[in-house]
Amino acid sequence: MIRFIFVWIIGLSIFWRVLGLHKAWKRTNKIKYWKFDEKVKLHFLCFVGAIALCESPQEIVGVVAIIGYLCFTLTFFSKFLWELVQALSKKIYIPKGYGSRRTIEDIEHIDRMTGTEFEVFLAKLFDGLGYYTEVTPSSGDFGVDVKMIKNKTLTAIQAKCYGEGKTVGVKAINEVVGGAGYWKADKKMVITNRYFTDAAIKTAVRNHVKLVDREGLRILLQQYHDALKKRRLLLLRFRKEKRSS
Repeated sequence: MIRFIFVWIIGLSIFWRVLGLHKAWKRTNKIKYWKFDEKVKLHFLCFVGAIALCESPQEIVGVVAIIGYLCFTLTFFSKFLWELVQALSKKIYIPKGYGSRRTIEDIEHIDRMTGTEFEVFLAKLFDGLGYYTEVTPSSGDFGVDVKMIKNKTLTAIQAKCYGEGKTVGVKAINEVVGGAGYWKADKKMVITNRYFTDAAIKTAVRNHVKLVDREGLRILLQQYHDALKKRRLLLLRFRKEKRSS
């Protein structure tokens, strides 16, 4: 039995890497923030694992595996349907004074922003995540577009909103490194709606700059929606308690 479990674990580990799920886990260990195709691959892996356990010498192990898989399947699809319904009500607003007021539901809406709108959007995004944020002046920002503070830690952000096909290079990394020194920031970050070049990634690692690309921005957007939903639920609960009292 021990040998069977050992082989089962090794087999699933191989499938985990072949399906590329280790990359999704490295990006974030919260499965609810994974992309849909990554969740489907995880579901397939669980199915393979459950079927394999049915070949166990002890019949009870296979029964438990099938029951566990069915429960996982039910949870997976119920959450998917719930997220699909909730997507209709997810909104982030760009403050007036920065072009027309628009709602942000997904990354494609962000792609249509101007550079200034993207900076204000990021400030609004991190403000909703519990940070104190401030957009720096358009002139004299010294390479820092947004400043945010949480737990006495100041983070300098360089924002890059590019069109399709463009990538963020080393220049953006150097700008935020220089700007962080001027603003006396504790941490440095570059956020884009696209992706980074290999040279930019290497430079960021050397200079301790956190990079947030298109996929990372999707995660931040989802985290914002989750935080907004929690606040709404707390507000409704508070109002009900106030009325009852």
